[in-house]
Amino acid sequence: MSVLTKPFLLLCGISFILIGFNTFRDPVAAMALVDLSVSSVSALNEIRANYGGMQIGIGLLLLAGFRLPSLAAPALL
Repeated sequence: MSVLTKPFLLLCGISFILIGFNTFRDPVAAMALVDLSVSSVSALNEIRANYGGMQIGIGLLLLAGFRLPSLAAPALL
C-alpha cells in the first residue's frame, strides 16, 4: 500500500460523509448549488436517498478501507 493511500482514504471518506450529511439534512440547499429546484416530497426523499444516503455509504466504505487493510483495494476501486 502506498504512503498516500491511507491519508487519501481518510480525507475522501470524511468529505463524502460531510457532503452526505449536509445533503441529507437540507436537500433543497444542496440542489440550489446546481440550480435545481425540488418541488415535491417525493423529490426530497429521492435526493436524500441518492445524494445523501449514498454519499454517506461511500464515505463509510472509504473509512473502512482506511481502517482495515483488506478493504483498502475495494475502497479505492
